[in-house]
Amino acid sequence: MNNIRKIINLGLFILLVSAFVNFGFKSIAYGATCSHTPTIETKAATCTSGGYTKVYCSKCGFVISYSKTSALGHLPATVDSKEATCTSGGYTKAYCSRCGFAYSYTTTSALGHLLVTDTKAASCTEGGYSKIYCPRCGYVSSYNTTSALDHNLVNEVTNDYTRTYCTRCSYESITPIIKTFSNKQTPSHV
Repeated sequence: MNNIRKIINLGLFILLVSAFVNFGFKSIAYGATCSHTPTIETKAATCTSGGYTKVYCSKCGFVISYSKTSALGHLPATVDSKEATCTSGGYTKAYCSRCGFAYSYTTTSALGHLLVTDTKAASCTEGGYSKIYCPRCGYVSSYNTTSALDHNLVNEVTNDYTRTYCTRCSYESITPIIKTFSNKQTPSHV
């Protein structure tokens, strides 16, 4: 048991001496002979690793001061995105504005076409159509046309005029009836 204590004490002594030598405590033993010349060494903190500032003697290596800074962490900024369309998916990429690390990437599926039907009935003077299309992107699935119907004319004859009209639209034509009289006949209202 005594031997184990001696080994442990020897190990602690070696560790303590090693710490003094390796961590800049040289000035305890050699400080009286060195007039320190301070030198500053810095490492800036990044998003993923900490930094430090160390002031040490450039002659003997004695560390005058040492301070650490924590890692900064990523600074989120969404810088790139594309909206989904009817035929292709979209995405959003989020980057760190300090280091450029892409910490988020999300995708969205293509929307697919939103098909609607638009129709215009044929009239007497203009043709009609039936169209199935997507209003988001303009894609046309089908397009069919019909010819103009022409007028559906009806004649109405009276003693004084002939009225021709269409039963489908507002077309109307009135033609007066011109009466001719012979010399022997006189109009009744004269």
